[in-house]
Amino acid sequence: MSNQDDILLSVEDLSVAFRTDHGSANVVQGVSFKIRRGEIMGLVGESGSGKSVTALVVMGLLPQAIAKVSSGRVLFDGKDLTRMPERDMRKLRGPRIGMIFQEPLTALNPVFTVGSQIIAGILAHEPVSKQEAHARAVQLLQRVGIPEPARRMDAYPFQLSGGMRQRAMIAMAIACSPDLLIADEPTTALDVTIQAQILDLLREIRDEMGISILFITHDLAIISELCDSVAVFYAGEMQERGSVRQVFAAPHHPYTSGLLSCIPDVARGERLKAIEGHPPARLSDVPGCRFAPRCPNAIDLCSQVHPSIERLPDGAETRCFRWKEIQTCN
Repeated sequence: MSNQDDILLSVEDLSVAFRTDHGSANVVQGVSFKIRRGEIMGLVGESGSGKSVTALVVMGLLPQAIAKVSSGRVLFDGKDLTRMPERDMRKLRGPRIGMIFQEPLTALNPVFTVGSQIIAGILAHEPVSKQEAHARAVQLLQRVGIPEPARRMDAYPFQLSGGMRQRAMIAMAIACSPDLLIADEPTTALDVTIQAQILDLLREIRDEMGISILFITHDLAIISELCDSVAVFYAGEMQERGSVRQVFAAPHHPYTSGLLSCIPDVARGERLKAIEGHPPARLSDVPGCRFAPRCPNAIDLCSQVHPSIERLPDGAETRCFRWKEIQTCN
């Protein structure tokens, strides 16, 4: 067990509701997890499961006009980010918390050069001269593996390849040496070779800088390769959490088992399997387990009573009444 002083980020019973024309939609409900200093934690789940919304709450970028934190806390170094004024959040973004977005072409400003955007981020948070910021920006581009970094400083985002744009985004995110780096599906639009290079880069940055990384993805293979721990999301709830070794070797939730079984063994000629059914609509009131309508192991209790997160003997957590039976099946 880790010492409480090792905990950098603690999400406690977080719930987020979106306002719609048809009522309030609970897109995140009762989510809790912790990230230690220097840890890489993965959030995995299908699209719409609440992963990115959780990250936006941590960054203080939740669109207040249509969404609100209805309950819970997000403690960063002991301070609750959900109650922090915007002016204080701006001081955290960059120096303490950095973010890599899924599509850098839309995250980067198209009318400014890559170098000028990195320099602006440095000058906004650190008392250095423009010359010093320029020199650091070149070093950052070199560190993330962009060739001819001094020349690339003058390139506009559209002039760079997808892989180089993502590397430039990483350079911007680590420019002020943050304690926490949030990566929201940063390799989705990249080919497999470039994807592997970006993952290697993130791992190297963690090892060199000692930062924590919250990595959001729907790709279990990336989780197994990069992360130390993983939280599995489904329909706005965390269904399972544990070390990557625990969750992948012996999943305690049927949704996690279903996700793992969806990965075919091509060498054995296995066919692609799928989880039958669809996630519940967010406006609907599900009295029991949200996965019960799709679960092959469900019993009457599962559709009648909503399960809470249970801590297991090995330290992992699951939201399932029948985790012992599922473990036996595995």
